[in-house]
Amino acid sequence: MSETFRGGGSVGPSRYFGYRGSWPLASLTVDYEAITFKLFPLTYRIERENIQHLVEDKILGFTHLRIIHSKSGFPKSITFSPFRFANLKETLSQYNYQTKSKEDVPEIERPNVKYSNTIAIIAVIAAGLGILAAIYAGFVGKHR
Repeated sequence: MSETFRGGGSVGPSRYFGYRGSWPLASLTVDYEAITFKLFPLTYRIERENIQHLVEDKILGFTHLRIIHSKSGFPKSITFSPFRFANLKETLSQYNYQTKSKEDVPEIERPNVKYSNTIAIIAVIAAGLGILAAIYAGFVGKHR
């Protein structure tokens, strides 16, 4: 018996660099033996004994699940982003998996990028400015 959730996700050397996919390209299947993360066309099955921590992490106000594991040959960072994190958290609990806040995980065990929130905020601001510049350029081009 298992339950599957759809969402977005990423895999790679950190949560900011690597292969990403938005909904519905990623899924997370939870069962008693393992958690299986799929990000088209990749599949990673992480057995319970290889899962070190399931970390609740917020990025730009959205809650994500970061899987910290000890399975060799798998990407260091595996992140899953469901629409309803509360439902995923409840299911994980039903299958006897515990999630932790990132403050409860020792720094040495959580791969992180220094100033990561600042980088994300700057990227959002830059994207917004790019959109404004494109609108302005279109406006000026029409009136010449």
